[in-house]
Amino acid sequence: MCRAIVYLKAEMVATAAARENLEAQCGLLAAAHGYRVEQVVLADPGQPLPYTLDEVLKLGPPALIVPAAAHIDNRVEDVLERCALIVGTPYSYRHRNCSGGVRETGIVHTH
Repeated sequence: MCRAIVYLKAEMVATAAARENLEAQCGLLAAAHGYRVEQVVLADPGQPLPYTLDEVLKLGPPALIVPAAAHIDNRVEDVLERCALIVGTPYSYRHRNCSGGVRETGIVHTH
């Protein structure tokens, strides 16, 4: 099973309960696509050493999972240069193989 990182922007997560809900939803998306969540990153610029999207991508995750593209400031193409991307709402999945080999792209939109 490939590993994935869930990325959440703190200003888009109002409460601890909302965070838990988003983490659970992202975990289900991960499992549905054959990934296991290795880490959940809460990007909070108020922290002394905040994680930025660029720093997370440098970790080399095979996949990044977000509840919505707004959590990555709609930087879909930037993420896809480095790894697969699973977006919860609206649902889409763009992937590469786990070894980082040839990029395959598949997009599914549901309404």
